[in-house]
Amino acid sequence: WVPAVFLSGLLSAIIVTPTHQSESMFDDYQSDWVTAQFRSTRNAVTTNPFSEWIWGGMQYQLEHHLFPSMPR
Repeated sequence: WVPAVFLSGLLSAIIVTPTHQSESMFDDYQSDWVTAQFRSTRNAVTTNPFSEWIWGGMQYQLEHHLFPSMPR
């Protein structure tokens, strides 16, 4: 089970890291919540059904942050 835990953690890091790298823009100024979501998250482009499956809907980060309980 250790390899499965390692692989799932690695996949999560690969998916979350590129879509949250703009959070450092908020050192001095924090705008309203909706504007902050637009400025701090970005969607990922998936080019085939396999990458859609791997991302599991998390390629839509902006929608995920604005509507976290909305089903895929």
